[in-house]
Amino acid sequence: MMHFPDFRSYERAFQLMVQVSGRAGRREKKGKVVIQTSSPDHPLFEYVLNHDITGFMQLQLQDREERFYPPFSRLIEIIFKHTDPKICREASKMYFDQINKQLGPCKIFGPGEPLISKVRNEYLRTILIKIPRGLGVLDQLK
Repeated sequence: MMHFPDFRSYERAFQLMVQVSGRAGRREKKGKVVIQTSSPDHPLFEYVLNHDITGFMQLQLQDREERFYPPFSRLIEIIFKHTDPKICREASKMYFDQINKQLGPCKIFGPGEPLISKVRNEYLRTILIKIPRGLGVLDQLK
């Protein structure tokens, strides 16, 4: 089972923690922020504690470049839905095999099963396409 993580999750977590900590110290009396986590040694917390927005942004850009995520690429996610899991799985696999032959410089991942793989009695499968920036073929690929 393959699912595609949200490459923006650290950015969202950082933003939320910085925002909450900023609001805690607005009154005359200094506020206190408590963060409960199972990963206290995660580097994200060091950036939050030091309010190091620039350092965090540099780390995120480096990570995105290494993993070929935006802004270093463009993403297209194709979602397949069907009430029969077998049909959904087979259709996504067939589509993947077809586009994999045709998209040269693009990186194609999948078909994968999202973390929430069934919504409103429909099974889900996804394909993720990473397109290099500046290729000039985004409209054609869409």
